[in-house]
Amino acid sequence: MQATFAVAAVALLGACDFQLPTKFELPRWDVSLTLPLINRTYSLETLADNDTTISQDTTTKEIQIEFTGALDTTRIDSSLLEIALPASATSQTISQTVDGVNASDFFSPVEESFQIVIALDSILRAANLPAFDAVSFPSPFDVPIPQDDWNNWVASEAISQSAGPVQIIDTATAFQSISFIERMRYLRLGSTSFSSKFVTSIENDGFPTSIDSVDLSMASGSLLSVSHQSNSVLKNTTYADSTDLASARLGADISFGVSMQFPQAGADVIISAGDSAKIIIDIVVSVGTVDSLAVTTAQTSVLQDPPNPVELPGEVAILSGVLRSGVVSPINEVALTGLSNTLPFDLLFSLTFPNFASTAQLSDSLTFGPFVLSDGDAPVNDTKMLGGFTFHNPAGSGAIDAFEFIVLAEVVAADIAIPLDGSALGTFQLGIEFGDAAPADGQGDLHFASIEGNFQISFPAVSTTIENIPAGFVGFKFGRISLSMLLRNQIDLPVELDLRLVGRSLEGDSVSVPIKAPINYPSKPNAPSDNGDTTSTLIILDGTSVRTYWLPEGETHPSMAWDSVISPNSDGSIVDVLNLPPDIIEVGGAATVRGQGVVEAGKGIWGEFGLIAPFAFIIPQDISFLPTEPTPLEPMDEATREQIKTALISATLTSRVTTNFPLGGKISMLASDSTLFPLALDFLDDLAAEIPTMARTGDSTIYSTISAVLAADSILNVNEIVFYPESPVAGATLDPVETVAKRVEFISTLGDTFWVGRLFDMELPPPKAVNELGWVTTPGDTTQVIALDAERVGWLASDSRVFLKTFITLYGTDGVRTIRSTDWIQFSAFIGFNLTSDIFSIEEADTAVVGVTTQNDTSVAVDGIVVIDLGAIFSNPDDPAFDITDPGLGLSATSSHTGVASVGRIYFFEDDSLEIKTKLLEVHGDTLGTARITVMLDDQKTAPVSTSFLVKVTAAPMGRVAVRPASRGKPGPVEKRRWGAKAERVRK
Repeated sequence: MQATFAVAAVALLGACDFQLPTKFELPRWDVSLTLPLINRTYSLETLADNDTTISQDTTTKEIQIEFTGALDTTRIDSSLLEIALPASATSQTISQTVDGVNASDFFSPVEESFQIVIALDSILRAANLPAFDAVSFPSPFDVPIPQDDWNNWVASEAISQSAGPVQIIDTATAFQSISFIERMRYLRLGSTSFSSKFVTSIENDGFPTSIDSVDLSMASGSLLSVSHQSNSVLKNTTYADSTDLASARLGADISFGVSMQFPQAGADVIISAGDSAKIIIDIVVSVGTVDSLAVTTAQTSVLQDPPNPVELPGEVAILSGVLRSGVVSPINEVALTGLSNTLPFDLLFSLTFPNFASTAQLSDSLTFGPFVLSDGDAPVNDTKMLGGFTFHNPAGSGAIDAFEFIVLAEVVAADIAIPLDGSALGTFQLGIEFGDAAPADGQGDLHFASIEGNFQISFPAVSTTIENIPAGFVGFKFGRISLSMLLRNQIDLPVELDLRLVGRSLEGDSVSVPIKAPINYPSKPNAPSDNGDTTSTLIILDGTSVRTYWLPEGETHPSMAWDSVISPNSDGSIVDVLNLPPDIIEVGGAATVRGQGVVEAGKGIWGEFGLIAPFAFIIPQDISFLPTEPTPLEPMDEATREQIKTALISATLTSRVTTNFPLGGKISMLASDSTLFPLALDFLDDLAAEIPTMARTGDSTIYSTISAVLAADSILNVNEIVFYPESPVAGATLDPVETVAKRVEFISTLGDTFWVGRLFDMELPPPKAVNELGWVTTPGDTTQVIALDAERVGWLASDSRVFLKTFITLYGTDGVRTIRSTDWIQFSAFIGFNLTSDIFSIEEADTAVVGVTTQNDTSVAVDGIVVIDLGAIFSNPDDPAFDITDPGLGLSATSSHTGVASVGRIYFFEDDSLEIKTKLLEVHGDTLGTARITVMLDDQKTAPVSTSFLVKVTAAPMGRVAVRPASRGKPGPVEKRRWGAKAERVRK
C-alpha cells in the first residue's frame, strides 16, 4: 500500500521544494528577508485524471486504486496472408517480332517506251488553211507557205502534249496486309547506276525551220521532276538526252510531257520537194529496282495477342486485400526487365495492372510508363513496390482467382523508311517478374497486410499475470470491489473468447472465474460510425454480475458505450478470488475467429485488466514513504554563501495548512549530499557500529535488522552510522521512543561518507469531522512556526550540490477514510531570515555591449561546407573576460533560403598550435543560388545582436573550407584552409 500513497504524495507535494535566491541586492543595514515557498490549493481532481494507477468514480467522486495487468497480444500470424504464386506468374516474357516487306510482293520492273510524231501537214490542216487541205509531205514539188500564214497560224502556237501516267505499284492493294502502314509516301529506287533511267530524243526530219524551246519532261507527283530541254533543234538534226534515276524517289506512277514552238518567218516559208516535214520524239523510262519504302505509320498495336492473366492458387478466395509495406525486397515487388524496341518506328509503351490500385477509390492502377521506346535506346529496367496497394477485382465484386495485366505497345504515327529486302523489321520485348524469379524460398509470394475473405482461424491467448501484488491488502476493507477487463480488438471478424481469471497463493491454493463475453469488432452490426479500427470491450465482474460494454475506439468508460449486456455471475465471484488472498492473478484462455471479414497481418486482441476498489480503507498504523525523486539544489556562489553564513541572525519557517483531506500526517523536507535517502531515518539512533543489530522501526515485519533497513533503501556497504538527534526542548530530556533525527552520517567500508538531514517538518492536520462513508465534512487546519538553525541554513548554503526530498508519514486512522477527487489541501509557507548587512554590497548592473564585426560574403560549392569563425564576428571590448565559447551564450543562425544554403552545427574548436579557441558555424551548400545567413548572439545581459552575410552556392568544387577573418591577431589577413583531423576538437 505504500507504493499507492507514494503516487498521491508526489502530486500533492511536488512543488514544495525549498529554494533560495541566487543573488541578493540589499541596503547596508540590518534587514529581515522573507522568502515565500508556497501558497497554493491542491485539488485531487488532477490526481484522479492523470495518474495511471488512480481513477475516480464519476458519480461519487471517490478515488479508486487499481492494480493492473495486461493480456498479451494474440495476433494474426503473417503466414496466413502470404500467397504463393505459381512459377508461371513469377517470371514472364512477352516478345513480338514484326515481319519485313519484300519488294517482289508488290513491285515488278518497269520498261516503258513510246514515240510521238508531229507532221507539218497536220499542223497546217489544224490551222484551217484551205490551201493546204490536200497537201501532204513529202511533196513532189516545192510548197510555199505565205509569211503571214506561217507567223499567224504556225509560229504563234506552242505545241504541248502529255503522256501517261505509267503505274509503278498499286497502292490500293499492295499494303493491305501490313497493319502499321497508314499510307505510302514514296519509293526510293535502287542505287545502281542506270538500273533506272529516263531517255529522250527529238529529230527534226526535214522541218522547214528549227524547233525551238524543246522540253521533254517526266514527273512522279511532287517527288520527282526531270526535264530534257533544247533551245533549238535545226533542220535535219536530232537532240537526245538521258537521266540516271538511281536513288530517286517515286510515287505510285509516272507522267510525261512534251512542249515546243516554231520561230517567226521573215518571208514565205518554202517546203522543199521530197522533205518529210515532220518531228519524231522518242521517250523511254525504265524502273529496274527499288531499295526502300517510305511510309506514314498507323497508330496501331504491334502485339498480335494480349498476354494471359496470372492465375492465383485455387485454395485462396480473396475478395480484396492490401499489400504489406516494409517487406524485404523482392517480396511484394514487381519488376519490368529488358524492355526494348528494335523496330524502325517508335512505340508508345505502358504496362498496367488493373487489380492493383494505389488509392482508396481504386482509381489509380499500378502502371509502368507511359513512355516512348525508340530503336537504339538502352533496355529499360524498372521496379515498383506493391506495399500499400489494394488488390481488388476490377469487375467490382466476386472472388479474385486471377489477375490480369494490360500491355500497350502502340506504333507512334510518324514518317519512316523501311527496307524492302524481306528481313524482319525488328522486335518488341519485355520481361515481367513478381518477387524472386526462383521463388523456392517463398520470396515470390504476395504478402498482404490485410485480406478480405472467408476465414476460420483459431489461436491461443497467451497467459499474463499480475505478480507481486503490493503489501497492505491484509487489513484493508474494500467496498464495491470489481475486476475490469478492457479488451482491444483489431480483428474485423466475430471473435469468441473463452478466458479464465485465476487467483493463486504462494501456498498453492487457487480460485478461478470464467470470463465469457461477446467482443466488439470494427464492423460489428449496428455499431456507430466512430466504432473505429481498434474497438474496445469493457467487461466488469463484481460479486453478482458480468457487465459487458461495447465502446468506440479510444473510449474506456461505460458511459461512452454504444451498447451493453448484463448477465448474472453464476460461475464464481471476483470476491472469492480476492478473499483467497491471491499473490498472483492470472488471465488466460483461447479465442476463435470465424466468418467473412477483413484479416490483417499483425492485427490482434490484447487487453488490460485491473482490480478496482474505492479509496476507502483503515490504516492500522503510521505509514512512512519517500514519494519523489531527489531535487538537486546547485551550489551557491562563494559571495552569497559567505554572506548567509556570516550575516545570519535567525531563520524561521512559518507554514499554514487547511485541508479537506481525510488523513492526517507529517511532511518533512530532507537534505543530503547524496541521492540515497533511508526510509527509516528516525529509527537508526540505537544502531551501533556492529552489524547486524536490531532496528527500532515501528514495524518489525518489514525492518528486522540493520541489513534489512539499509538494503530496503539501496544503501549498502555501510560500516558506521552516526546519529544526531534534534535537541530537546529546554528542561526536557530525549525520549528514546520519540527521538527524531536531525542529521545522520553514513560511513562506508571504503571510508566514503554521505549525510542526510531534516530541514523542517510540516503538520498535515486531520479533518475535524467525517461522515459514515469516510468523507470529510469539516476541514482541518493548523499553523506552525519552526526555527531553522544556522546548521540547517548552512546545508542550503553549501559549496557543493545538495539534494532535497520530501519524507511523508500518514497517521493511522480510527475508522474508514475515503479519498475523493473533490478533496483538497491548501499550503502556504515562507522562510524568514534576519540578517545583518554591513558586509553586503550592491552589485553593479552589467552595461557592457557585445560588438559585431561584419562578415564578408562568401561562397561554397554544391554539397560543400563553408565554416564561419563566430569568434571573429562577436566581441566585447568592455569585457576582457568575454569568451565566445561560454556555454551561457545563446548562439543561433538561420538561412533565408534553406533550399539553397542551410545552417549546420555550431561547435567548439580549439587548435593549440595556432592558439585558437573559438566556436565555428557550418553552412552547407544545397543547390545553386544565393542565400542570406543571419547569425545572432544573446548574452542574456544586454539586447541580442546579429549580423548577416550572403553565401553564394556555386558548381565549382571547393571542398570543405574554413573562412577565418583576420581580426583575432592570428596569421592572415584572411586564411582559407581545410580543417585537419588533428586540429579539430568538438566539445559538447
